[in-house]
Amino acid sequence: MDELLANFVVQPLLNVKNLKENTRILKRKLVSLQSQEADVCTELQCAEGHSGKKRKKEVENWLSNVAKNIRKFESLEQQVQCTRFYQFYTRLNLAERVVTMAEEVTELVNQGQFFEDGLLDGDRCTAKLLLTSQEDGLSFLQNFNEIRASLVDDNVLSIGIYGMGGVGKTTLAILVRDKLENEPKFSGHVYWITVSQEFSIYKLQSDIAHVLKLDFSSETDETKRAAVLFEAFKKEGRFVLILDDVWKQFDAEKIGIPPRSDGCRLVITSRSEEVCHRMGCQRIIKVNTLSEQEAWELFLEKLGRVELHPEVEEICKKMAKRCCGLPLALITLAGSMRGVTDIHEWRDASQELEESCMRRVDMENEVLPILLYSYDRLRDPKLKRCFLYCSLYPEDHYFDREELIENFISEELMDRRLSWQAENDQGHAILNQLERACLLERVSGVDMYVKMHDLIRDMALWIAKDNHRYMVKAGLHLRKYQTCKNGQKIWINFP
Repeated sequence: MDELLANFVVQPLLNVKNLKENTRILKRKLVSLQSQEADVCTELQCAEGHSGKKRKKEVENWLSNVAKNIRKFESLEQQVQCTRFYQFYTRLNLAERVVTMAEEVTELVNQGQFFEDGLLDGDRCTAKLLLTSQEDGLSFLQNFNEIRASLVDDNVLSIGIYGMGGVGKTTLAILVRDKLENEPKFSGHVYWITVSQEFSIYKLQSDIAHVLKLDFSSETDETKRAAVLFEAFKKEGRFVLILDDVWKQFDAEKIGIPPRSDGCRLVITSRSEEVCHRMGCQRIIKVNTLSEQEAWELFLEKLGRVELHPEVEEICKKMAKRCCGLPLALITLAGSMRGVTDIHEWRDASQELEESCMRRVDMENEVLPILLYSYDRLRDPKLKRCFLYCSLYPEDHYFDREELIENFISEELMDRRLSWQAENDQGHAILNQLERACLLERVSGVDMYVKMHDLIRDMALWIAKDNHRYMVKAGLHLRKYQTCKNGQKIWINFP
């Protein structure tokens, strides 16, 4: 009886008395949970990149529950700070919610500790390639067959794949990885690392350590870290290491990648042939743009393969030709015109695209005007604001949709609505429209994440820089923004 009385009377009173202290304890637990969430997300990016498998549903649910608890706590903390204005029963309810949330957070922390060996499903998720029809193209198949032959050639230990941005280098490398992992005669491992423009020896070492399941976070000396990686690779025996999106030459041995031997193959993708040469690639393969027929087929596919009026078909062919066979431009342009049926709108679009290309001849890349046209077709200013905001994240970043929408709201990039749910719905609608315009793409097998192609990001940064109303500092280490006259604030903090 005494115990029952304590549970129903004494404990609730103690919870009210200790409300602020319990809230501080809960906040510390949430900080720990957020660190755990960051580790899991980093591991997921590396694991998914390496294996092509999709995350388990329980992992996705865990990440969703973590995000929900973080949002709930923000509201709860504000209410706790105003408790002196509340009646007793309101404080009692708050105290109970704090205790309940603390239990939920503790449970989430415990659940997260068991993900290390079980983040991904056993069944392969077919990679959502940038191009679905490009694999059938003659030049694409020739490149693929040449790479596959090189990987079994004892005289070729390193392969470079190069071509302009958006031409399909990563698509080709993904196909090579997937075929290798399903090849019965290949008994080794395939490791995938995205290098990107934000390169550093330390970061690349850390990314490789993740896919090798090594933990040397306490070791900061790059030489010692390289030695650890070198030994780990030696123990692997036979393996293929794919380094995607390499922008500049670096000494592989300083990273910890052993000299190529019978057991080790290195494959890199780059926009620069010179980088491939400087990295010592023995076989260098150029990924060319699509033929006129292949480009037309891809454009039609992304348009939805609808029946076209003869005049519209002529306009489409002219627009597709302006893309110069670049897959990314074809996909983006067709995506921006999907669903358009009125002949007047097609004529206007064709004229607008032609004028845009003439105006932008001084741009760094001849295809950027094509991508810029898709941006110009975003008639709603808030779509443009949200799109430009995404470009301020690091290259190759995976955007959590909910987190991104929270930032849209806090930065006042969207219209104000009467409730949080209405604003959240508006945020999802904006992201969906940007996806339909092919300016963002869904991360394969993970509905809660989107990403931006690096060439699309280049275009967005170019717009923001060219438009003097914006001040742009994009990258990993932006901490604060400065003031400028007639400026529009577009900024983000990175840890």
